[in-house]
Amino acid sequence: MSDTSPTNMALIFRQEAARLVEATHRDLKQLRTQRRGEESRAATAERALNTARAAAVALGAVVEHLEQEARAARTAWLDADPSRCDMSGPVCPEHGATVVVTQGRNTCTRPGCELGATVPRADWDHCSAPTVVVITDADGNDELTVCRGHLADARTRLAGLRIVTILTRPHDAGPRGDEGVGR
Repeated sequence: MSDTSPTNMALIFRQEAARLVEATHRDLKQLRTQRRGEESRAATAERALNTARAAAVALGAVVEHLEQEARAARTAWLDADPSRCDMSGPVCPEHGATVVVTQGRNTCTRPGCELGATVPRADWDHCSAPTVVVITDADGNDELTVCRGHLADARTRLAGLRIVTILTRPHDAGPRGDEGVGR
């Protein structure tokens, strides 16, 4: 069964458009080398090539729109799921905002940590890690439901961080359980 996700379909459409433009260009070159009396055929082929190029440009815009729609739908889906972190961006589940990308690979900057490599690129727009706590600032403003990684990051950035609720359901505890949440 083939992958029919919007991103994969966009890639397939781009490849097909590029193939069509290339084939039309090849045919045009062949027509140009034919006898001089067939100039009208060459002009027709030139118009066909220009049409194919315009179609490729339009298809690129459609692909970009589909990619944006897919990202927006995924973000809305994650926003509506209370078991998923409210924050965005890649974080190490253990150390927080310490993930860097080198040659397409996620890496936690803490020596010896391998957890940063487990953060998929799709999670950069919206963290989809399981939630472990509900937190707020010292004044009780803006409750956020966050994962282990964003909790670690919030501890370093949010003065007076308060843990409102510790979520103890096993499927919400994250890859390493809920140890250290109350620390």
